[in-house]
Amino acid sequence: MLSLDTKWDTEADIVIIGYGAGGAMAALTAADEGANVLILEKQRFGHGPEVGNHYSTSHMSGGVYLQPTDRAGTIAYFQAMSRVGKGYTTPDGYSGDDLIEAYTDEALQNLKWLQDRNFNVSKVGDGAEHPFEGVDTFESYRFEASGVGMMRTFEALIEKNPRIKVMYETAASRLLQDMTGEIVGVRATTGEANPREINIRAGRNVVMAMGGFEFDDKMKLNFLRVFPSYFTGSEACTGDGVRMAIDVGAELWHMNCVSARLVMKFPEFPSAISAWMTGVRPTPYILVDRYGRRYTNEKIKGHTVYYETTLFDSQKLDYPRIPSFWIFDEERMNSAKLAAAGGGITGSMGRYAWSSGNKEELARGWVKTGDTLKELSANLGIEGDLLEKTVETYNGYTTVGHDPEFNRLPEELLPLGKGPYFGVPVFPGGPNTQGGAKHNPKGQVLNVDGEPIPGLYAVGEFGSMFGMLYPSAGGNLSECFAMGRIVGRNAAKFRE
Repeated sequence: MLSLDTKWDTEADIVIIGYGAGGAMAALTAADEGANVLILEKQRFGHGPEVGNHYSTSHMSGGVYLQPTDRAGTIAYFQAMSRVGKGYTTPDGYSGDDLIEAYTDEALQNLKWLQDRNFNVSKVGDGAEHPFEGVDTFESYRFEASGVGMMRTFEALIEKNPRIKVMYETAASRLLQDMTGEIVGVRATTGEANPREINIRAGRNVVMAMGGFEFDDKMKLNFLRVFPSYFTGSEACTGDGVRMAIDVGAELWHMNCVSARLVMKFPEFPSAISAWMTGVRPTPYILVDRYGRRYTNEKIKGHTVYYETTLFDSQKLDYPRIPSFWIFDEERMNSAKLAAAGGGITGSMGRYAWSSGNKEELARGWVKTGDTLKELSANLGIEGDLLEKTVETYNGYTTVGHDPEFNRLPEELLPLGKGPYFGVPVFPGGPNTQGGAKHNPKGQVLNVDGEPIPGLYAVGEFGSMFGMLYPSAGGNLSECFAMGRIVGRNAAKFRE
């Protein structure tokens, strides 16, 4: 609660915490509604590969967003996705049909909104990721220069908007409430040479848009289904919003849900790197656990295979799939870079330039090699001597064109050669967490009794609408655009 002598250092109609796609969209929309907006961003102003510069998870995304094309199909797809597990979830599923419908109605307008404001997007695909009704009612679009290009356009629009101001190096630490419990402002710490604590008054509302908790080990250990998990998004996502929301009595949801795959993690960088397993064409490779056993179809679903790594062996008291190992031969090693180039530190932000032919990474020891599978197994630290048998069995499947264990498609059943062999440890992880403050279709943050907390909204991956399953590449960006406009319109109003 505020003390009687609280002094305000600055103010705005709307205070938005976090400057990614969700915060940017909410800011532009609120400004269009006539509100004066202040964005607080804890990173410093500037771009480039230096750590500490302003790079949100939106910047580091692959720049693909998911565009619904049909209302009924989109709602059916999201309802099915929300109720995965059939009778084992609540009747409302992970999200609730009212939120799904509100998102859908607004998301249908995403493409027009972007094109009207000269975002450079091009269509790159049709359909979504999971085999539910409505899967064919989506299109995928990519921004020029991926996530960085998208955010550059947002930043240009915000820079020339006289109603929006951005305060960089200003880290929000607390939501300020009056004696009735309404959120009336934000306490933050500036990043000046002599940091100081300031109080920022929100004349109308506060919007939480600060991302997830991908880089807070304590939260990941306590909230996610498996540990360790590593992520490819912004290192600024350290769970600030979760702590602030708890402090004002907000209900949390989707805290153990992630958009995650298998990633490479090396000690030189805090961020993980997405593994590009197939390369530009099908090549020989398999995925094995710590004991050298295959455990899944290697044509993995890029946003759900994470959950397959959560198996816990209650007899051995360990996770046999952490790390897993990506095993391949010279054909894959020489065909293309092992790192995905769409997003993360190897994407358009340019933090790390993966070498041609993967030679530098081999020299660094990131990629292990061996003339024989036994030697590779030892160099990777695979336990036991099952890898040779696993490869022998797998290669046998390639000769008959059928994988009875995991149903890998015949065209992907390519035999591993005679060596040398290569391998990389891979861990559960990916773009981002989904957990945060629960919100209603208006974007209002709810307390533990299900009632809106006056003056408080949320948007983006902080309390994303997505539960266990993620719809397809670009789902979070689509949500940021649609819910950002919904939140911006509602937050611009004077409090109800």
